[in-house]
Amino acid sequence: MIKTISIAQFKTDSGVSYDTIDLHYQHFGQDYNDAPVVLINHSLTGDANVAGPLGWWNEIVGPNLTIDTNQFAIIAFNIPGNGIKGSVLENHLDFHTGDIAKIFYSGLKKIGITHLFALLGGSIGGGIAWEMSARYPELTDNLIPRCSRLESL
Repeated sequence: MIKTISIAQFKTDSGVSYDTIDLHYQHFGQDYNDAPVVLINHSLTGDANVAGPLGWWNEIVGPNLTIDTNQFAIIAFNIPGNGIKGSVLENHLDFHTGDIAKIFYSGLKKIGITHLFALLGGSIGGGIAWEMSARYPELTDNLIPRCSRLESL
């Protein structure tokens, strides 16, 4: 189930201000107030649906799999503007991976998550994971970027 939170008064690194950015996300597995949390960042053509029958990482995220939903709370945000729930950005060129990292970090704080067991992602999602780790070095115990590199810092 897709949930939505709003990030108010967001300013990009290039100085563009947005009154509100809607951040859509999904939660799989255990309660994130009680279990170790894993944040999975999707690739450019993916979305936050990382587990279950239509999940794009359902081979590794689920009960008794590598990222075990019996043990972990999994959070996955949609990159703002990726079309989920009609989400578009006025000008996608205002944003780079560092801005998305700040939005995701704000989203975590908004739902009450202050620490991650693991932060991972593939492609651009891995780049966002790198950015989050660089900007917030105490956020996660384990950084697992796949097929990505840090560009903007």
